[in-house]
Amino acid sequence: MKRLFIIALLLCALPAQAITYADWIASYGLTGDDAAATADPDHDGVANLMEYALSGMGPNVSDAKSPSMPRLAFVRRTGPAIGQWEFASFTKPPSNGYNGRWHVALQYVPRPGVEGIVYVPEVGDLSLRRWFDGRSAIRSEVYPGLVLSVCLAQGQRHKRMFMRLGVELDDEVGDALAGITVGGLNAQSLDTGAASPMARVLAQASSSVVTTQDVTVTRSVGATTVTDYVWNWTPNGHNVLPTSVARSSSNPAVIAPHATDPYRWTWVSNGTATLQLATATAIYTADVTTSTATGATVDTYQSTTAGSLRDAVETNLDGLLAGKTASAALPIFSAQDHAGGVYVRNTSCWAAGVDLTPISPWNSSGGAYFAGILISPRHVVFATHYLPAVGCAIRFVKADNTVVTRTLTAMQSLTTTADYYPDMTVGVLDSDVPSGIGFAKVLPDNWASYLPTLATRPLPTVGTDQEEKLLVRELSTLTNPPGARAVYAVPADQQRRAFYEDIVSGDSGNPSCLIVGNQLVLLNLWTFGGAGQGTSVQAFRTALQAAMTSLGGGYSTLTDIDLSAFTSF
Repeated sequence: MKRLFIIALLLCALPAQAITYADWIASYGLTGDDAAATADPDHDGVANLMEYALSGMGPNVSDAKSPSMPRLAFVRRTGPAIGQWEFASFTKPPSNGYNGRWHVALQYVPRPGVEGIVYVPEVGDLSLRRWFDGRSAIRSEVYPGLVLSVCLAQGQRHKRMFMRLGVELDDEVGDALAGITVGGLNAQSLDTGAASPMARVLAQASSSVVTTQDVTVTRSVGATTVTDYVWNWTPNGHNVLPTSVARSSSNPAVIAPHATDPYRWTWVSNGTATLQLATATAIYTADVTTSTATGATVDTYQSTTAGSLRDAVETNLDGLLAGKTASAALPIFSAQDHAGGVYVRNTSCWAAGVDLTPISPWNSSGGAYFAGILISPRHVVFATHYLPAVGCAIRFVKADNTVVTRTLTAMQSLTTTADYYPDMTVGVLDSDVPSGIGFAKVLPDNWASYLPTLATRPLPTVGTDQEEKLLVRELSTLTNPPGARAVYAVPADQQRRAFYEDIVSGDSGNPSCLIVGNQLVLLNLWTFGGAGQGTSVQAFRTALQAAMTSLGGGYSTLTDIDLSAFTSF
């Protein structure tokens, strides 16, 4: 059951062990009606739940003027990273700004370690009847000491609107999409699976090399095995900051974290132990028992199978990463002058030879936000929850740095069947992009016959973010039931992991793709953060094509990547 409590402000434009509410309110000795989330026993005009949600506030003292309470701020960008904002004076609204346009923002200070709530900043018009939240209306970021929920209605300076902060009480807070999740200023939660035993060969009676579809394994027969454990985890999609994870064992003489694989724990001896994953704001544990067995048949992965699509994708990507330093090789551009419309491609980018021209680095509606990618010479696909405005200018950059600008003339969203699903909208441009600007291909309908082991062995992919970095992650499923979403994980391979970063607020709509040869094959757009998730393009290709047809422009079908050179299993 959800309850929403709100504090509203009139504005000039749009943006360890946790303590439960029950324990917190009981600590003040309040019972009965005074303990209700809606109650205000200190008569300061702030409901108990709001005081629980904000740092330093309490239900027993009038503190409506607490510095943790929501208040207005004028901010502008000073850099692309999380938290890089400059605050303006409150003596008068600023009229202009360098390093980006001024925004109005709501600032507030969450209580660290709260549990079971979501902060939901919203914006609304003067009628107070229409309110908007989520990433398409507001961008929430952690700034040192507070949270900023920044208005995204650029170009609406001095227009009178309302902004308010809501707090939802919900035991299923992990399923919420709006606002900032629990955990305080540095919320870094994880989604974890069960810790699963995995046999590892210690000694073998006989072995042989066996090809199983698109992977090759060593098959050990009559083997003596020990119990390693695999504990899968991924940063939660609602985290405000990139997530750092520390792994440990209560008994490293029994089992210890693998040196390079972030999901594997290695047997040392037989016994019991507790595995631990720790972030800045949360701790996760799993009790395990290790053992030794004899007479088993065990397959141990060795390599990809020559001639397979998996082999081509992995070999190509790993070869491109080899010898590269992430800090120098991640940026797609060495210079991005959005104001001047000048872009210089980074010749040191690890995928400089791949056709990245379908990816738009800028639009006049959101700047580096509201990302889109071409799926035909005339059509662009965006995330429905994070859209630019019709009529905006969209830029693409040729390999020789020539900038091509087109106007977005219309959009059509796929019919939604659930929140943020399917999260795709097709837009049409005023004219075709010229030669030198490519468009993303898609997988054919029989893609699964070319990737038969995707369900058991993740596949490396690439995706961009708001800073136009080309990041690596591993695809674990392309049509995750029942939602047909593409789901990703932090790479287990050490070299690939050096080129990984969490997807965070503001990255929505950026594409995730396979690299086949030198072409991008679109899998999804980012809807959720952390390791990333989004609606599978493959599952909705018919609906996407219908939208292309309806919008016009001369293209009505997506273009399949040619897989005829690879083995079909």
